[in-house]
Amino acid sequence: MKPVYPAKFEKDRDGGDFVQFIDISEGMTDGETREEAELNAREALSGILDYRLDSGAEIPDPSPVTGPDIIGFAPDAQAQAALLIRKQRGSKPLSDLARAFDTSWPAVQRLEDRTTGRHSSSSTGPPPSWASAWSSVSSKMLFNRYRPPA
Repeated sequence: MKPVYPAKFEKDRDGGDFVQFIDISEGMTDGETREEAELNAREALSGILDYRLDSGAEIPDPSPVTGPDIIGFAPDAQAQAALLIRKQRGSKPLSDLARAFDTSWPAVQRLEDRTTGRHSSSSTGPPPSWASAWSSVSSKMLFNRYRPPA
């Protein structure tokens, strides 16, 4: 199952494209061109899902991609893996999932935990927190660029 989240495209008053995800209230971005808006939408979706995964927040199932000016976007591969593992795990302990995968619980934890999954083993110090990184840049990256559609 590939999670594909629908997003609505609208022209803004400056001629660029404004994008808002239907299932994710804070999921919005824009771009001066359609291509830039699509790239920004993919990055925004992965960033928001990173944040929700890190914070343990609810992640809605995507609704069907239907309608005019609606395009589906999938998050990056790491976010997809973490989403699928979280969905499969449900409320089961991590050890149950590790037994099902016939592996150790730290191995499953690395798959489920996006922060440690992206952290280089040669780095020193704690891995970066995607939640804090997302919250610090989201207002600059998404909301300050928001221009309501004309």
